[in-house]
Amino acid sequence: MAVPRSPASEDSPPAARTPDRATAGPPHLQMAGPFTDQALWARVISHARCADGTHDPEQWFPVSVQIQKARHEAAAAIAVCAICPVRAQCLALSLRHWDIGQHGIWGGLVAAERAAARRLLRAHMASRAPHVLLTQGADPGAVHTPPQAADRRAGRAST
Repeated sequence: MAVPRSPASEDSPPAARTPDRATAGPPHLQMAGPFTDQALWARVISHARCADGTHDPEQWFPVSVQIQKARHEAAAAIAVCAICPVRAQCLALSLRHWDIGQHGIWGGLVAAERAAARRLLRAHMASRAPHVLLTQGADPGAVHTPPQAADRRAGRAST
């Protein structure tokens, strides 16, 4: 049985649809908003060029500490990163999770380059939010508020 169309539906413009999996395109091109860490890890693991198992693990861990020597030692790994679709997300994870990210090549950068980037990030965060303290070794996403600031927000006087 056919359902008759009402005049209102004929005159109304088609409603905007949110794309579903079938119409949104490939998953690696869908960027709805900021990722949780779990989603970001899943995205990096599933799309990273280095995750296919064809690369020698030794090339991802340069021995030298000096930036130029380390980049030379890891040139093959850095070349893989240069064409990786999740390079930025990989770098973000390495900076956020420093316990893991302080070793090897992440996002096309050697450890010394990431350490310098992390220092700049910490300095930028401190200048933008001076009431937020980042403890030594803490990841930049974790926030520690000093007790005096917490007391003031709660309406208590510090002693």
